[in-house]
Amino acid sequence: MTPLSIDQLQIVSQKLLAVDFNVMDSFNHFYKKYYPICLGNLSDGLMDLGYFEESKLILEKLAFVADHVDSIELKMWAQYLTNVLNIYMDDQLNEKQNRLNKLNQIVTNWHNLLPSSHLVEGLHGTFQRLSDRNGDRPNNIHIPPVYILKP
Repeated sequence: MTPLSIDQLQIVSQKLLAVDFNVMDSFNHFYKKYYPICLGNLSDGLMDLGYFEESKLILEKLAFVADHVDSIELKMWAQYLTNVLNIYMDDQLNEKQNRLNKLNQIVTNWHNLLPSSHLVEGLHGTFQRLSDRNGDRPNNIHIPPVYILKP
């Protein structure tokens, strides 16, 4: 683990986007597990910092990888983060509240469907914090260290 500056995060995001997942997966099975985690965490961090366009590109890559490995949990995480990104990007309070209500319904359905899932528990807690902020980005941002994979 290593803490990264904003410039370094942008460099890492460009490098992660350039990775051909099919090639890396065939070389090292750890990529199947850790590469999507890197994408999700990086996207979440960039979102919190207000780098929406970069976050959106990374989320698209995460959704591609989730489909490629056919992981329902990764698909749920990508969908959740995409909804959060849309909430953060929305400037109109009424529309932001509608998106929050929609996301609340999605997270509640996941919680009812998979009550013992650690991911769903985490997303439920994350949604509660998002809801407490009325859909605003956190103002006291602490980005945890990012895991960097070496090929």
